[in-house]
This record gives sequence, structure tokens and C-alpha cells, in this order.
Amino acid sequence: MPAADVRDLAGMIADQLGIKIAPLARGEFRPGEIRSPISDISRIRTIGYEPQVTIDEGIGRYIEWIRMQGAVEDYFAQAEAWLRAKGIVQSVKA
Repeated sequence: MPAADVRDLAGMIADQLGIKIAPLARGEFRPGEIRSPISDISRIRTIGYEPQVTIDEGIGRYIEWIRMQGAVEDYFAQAEAWLRAKGIVQSVKA
């Protein structure tokens, strides 16, 4: 699979959940957060590694695991509120 950007991943997650979502870019970050993640497995492939599942299948497995954890409807909203209350989320300054 070619490299996936955030919108591609959001689309895969939306498809797995059967909903429509769009990435929300607020121009904020948390200290230490990776702001430009790039995953390149070409080096490890030189020694014979090959992924056992596709990214789409991996997302599906993760979502299934999340569903088994109980009610998590408000988890991310609560986490964001907690991060803001602690002053962890900060505005991006160009």
C-alpha cells in the first residue's frame, strides 16, 4: 500500500465504523507530539520482514478491540478536555 496521510487513515476508520468523519485540524499540538509522522519499512524489508496484515485490517482489529472495552463514546472528548485543563494542548505558533 502506498503511504497514507491523515485523511486516508480517517477515511479507513470511518469506513470501519460505518460513519462519515473528517479530520479536524485546529492548529494546536501537545509538547512532544509527533507532528509529521512518516512510517517507512523499506529498511526492515531488506532483511525479509513483511507485514502480516494490511493497514485497513489492522484498523479493523483495533476498532474491534476498542468495542470490547465497553462504552467509550465520550472517551476522546473527555481526554481532550482533560488535556486542555492540564494545559497540555498548546496553540501552534508559525
